Amino acid sequence: LMEIYCFQEISNTNYKKIIRELPEYYISHQNNEINKWSSLIVSKYKLNNTKIYNNYTISFININNFGFVLVCSHLNPFKKETLNKLNKILKKMNSENVLIVGDLNSTPYSFHFKKLLKTLNLNTYYHPFESFNTWPSFFPNFMRIQIDNIMFRGNFKFSNISIGKNFKSDHLPLYVDLEY
Repeated sequence: LMEIYCFQEISNTNYKKIIRELPEYYISHQNNEINKWSSLIVSKYKLNNTKIYNNYTISFININNFGFVLVCSHLNPFKKETLNKLNKILKKMNSENVLIVGDLNSTPYSFHFKKLLKTLNLNTYYHPFESFNTWPSFFPNFMRIQIDNIMFRGNFKFSNISIGKNFKSDHLPLYVDLEY
């Protein structure tokens, strides 16, 4: 089992299934807080200062004295006000270690994605010769694009990135092993 999961566009049915299958995990939302755009954080580690917004959720996680802000998002990087709002929230949370994961509806080589990285002072694992194409899941890999992404700043290192099997979604899951 993974230690931290981020889900986007979670349904009430899937929320209940997650709770049943991962009863020992901390969950960012209560059932009455779920809507069709919810971004859900599920973690073996305690979630602190969790803030729930329409299409993203932010929480502070501490693992063995390594603290970081996790943003589980279905952000729209095309909207300037979204980036400005997120930037203000991250500044207020005051952590040098930030991890943003999710569906950005934007490829890592697009203008808007690059602007998001610059505005929020983030890095990404993107490499032009390695594809982590996750959408749409029902197409063969050469026809998919990468709109699910992982961005970070601070003391993170990626040790393994892979795409998982389809779980009845239009996106394939993206898995990453992080070191800190």
